[in-house]
Amino acid sequence: MDEITDLQTLLVHGDDDVPNTLQHLTPPLSLTTCWRHEGRKDGFSYARHNQPNRLQCEELLGAMEGGHAVVYPAGMGAMFATLFHTAAKRIVLRPAGGYYETRVMCNMFKDKFGCTIVDMADDVQLQKGDLVMLETPINPTCDVLDIQAWAEKAHEVGAELFVDGSFCPPPMQYALKLGADYVMYSACKHLSGTHDCQLGVLVVATEEKKKTLLYERTITGSIPGAMQLWLLQRSLRTLELRVKQQCQTTDQLVPWLVTLPQLEKVHHPSLETCTGHEVAKRQMKMFGSVVSIEFREGKDAALSFLAKVKVIIPSTSFGGVASQADYRHSIDPTQPPGLVRLSVGLESLEVLKGDIEQAVSS
Repeated sequence: MDEITDLQTLLVHGDDDVPNTLQHLTPPLSLTTCWRHEGRKDGFSYARHNQPNRLQCEELLGAMEGGHAVVYPAGMGAMFATLFHTAAKRIVLRPAGGYYETRVMCNMFKDKFGCTIVDMADDVQLQKGDLVMLETPINPTCDVLDIQAWAEKAHEVGAELFVDGSFCPPPMQYALKLGADYVMYSACKHLSGTHDCQLGVLVVATEEKKKTLLYERTITGSIPGAMQLWLLQRSLRTLELRVKQQCQTTDQLVPWLVTLPQLEKVHHPSLETCTGHEVAKRQMKMFGSVVSIEFREGKDAALSFLAKVKVIIPSTSFGGVASQADYRHSIDPTQPPGLVRLSVGLESLEVLKGDIEQAVSS
């Protein structure tokens, strides 16, 4: 395929060069686990080794990020694959904040394999072979960390940088181009948009590294299902259109949220009060569709809000076409008890304002 650079066209045509023997316009769901040997020229033999939907989906995801993608059954599977692949003796990680199960998994590796976990700080002394685990924006407070600065710091000493970019995949942020060695996405968020496929994505810069990851995935059996891959492939076609609309609505909603007297804090990268706002302005193409709000009256007010919203769905996760509200303190006790994470979907701005207003006022 001729060189295509704009994201929307890549998402529609990024897998055109993948073998399509029957010339389907819409790629079919392939459920077989094995293929006849005679006369085959497309390389398919056994589904654990290779599979049409997986190959097509990985081509699209690699084109999206400008790298090479490997898909796993969940985002945590992609993270596990990174820790297994690097076999880092030291993992540099934030001691608090961010997705709590990242710390859980790193502690599992510490307990089982004896690696050391080092608290991430601006003055941390990195060493060769370290794996720096970065999440930006940070879930759920939306703090922004400097990917390029951490990449340069890691690469100076022979360390590597892993970025969890689930809050802001392309077109909002391009972590690989900023210097990350591994970029992970939970695909059931923005990439799917409809919360109906549980997958994880790992994107790397070189085909050589991808080949090693593919081999390790084949041997360890961390193989995603065909139906999940087909659903994600379908959803990726509209990713940029969905995300642009979600971010536009969020950018209009955030200044209004700041004016609500019931709220003590509003967290979003677009706000000057957000930690890392200046970094966000140069690092992010869009500020994202997730915003967190903290109620002055704390836990009771937050839970009351969740009970009263009518359009916004009280539910975990984010990035979908339906707006969601999640009480993170119940899952991660380190989070403020008055905080609610809002994921802005494709509903109209006025409808969302009306729903929030009646829920905080009644």
